[in-house]
Amino acid sequence: MLMGDVKIVSTIKVAEGLLKKGFDKEVGMILLFESSTTSKGISKKSGKPWSKLAVYLSDGYATIECTQWDQRKALGWDKNGIVYVRGRLKPGWKTSVSLIIEEIERVE
Repeated sequence: MLMGDVKIVSTIKVAEGLLKKGFDKEVGMILLFESSTTSKGISKKSGKPWSKLAVYLSDGYATIECTQWDQRKALGWDKNGIVYVRGRLKPGWKTSVSLIIEEIERVE
């Protein structure tokens, strides 16, 4: 399924398979919102401050961690609300696959 040039991925298992095959383009997913947290610090290499938003989303079976840099506030959305997210896949640290967020929005 495509939305413009962006592949829409149905499950996190499919996203894992794409990542294993070396797929490096943007993907879109419709998932359930679980939680979000923020963290901040100072880069050891450059000395510049950084902030990160970590969003945990689920397809009902598995969870994916999505990251958006330079965000200072957590999302105060309802748990199990439907979310559209678009970004690039990468290997996860806490989950098997992770997504760098380009766009995220609630579906109402």
